[in-house]
Amino acid sequence: PKIKGTHTAMKSGMLAAESAFSAMQALPEPAEAEEAAEEEEEMPPPFTGPVADLGPYQSALEGSWVYEELHSVRNVRPAAHATPLG
Repeated sequence: PKIKGTHTAMKSGMLAAESAFSAMQALPEPAEAEEAAEEEEEMPPPFTGPVADLGPYQSALEGSWVYEELHSVRNVRPAAHATPLG
């Protein structure tokens, strides 16, 4: 049996993971987090740390074979539903 779409899902997930890993590696070390952990508070402070930039994921996806394959079939509907009976 043919499994459709699995290879594109896996490749897009791999690209997302690579982009997320690179973005997390680029973040600065959390020196303040260790100091705040030593002080005990009832409620933790709101998150004010750096945010990872995942923008490169879109360009990585658009530059891969996945984008070309998915873009070519973006408006294709299954033929089984195109019957005269609806």
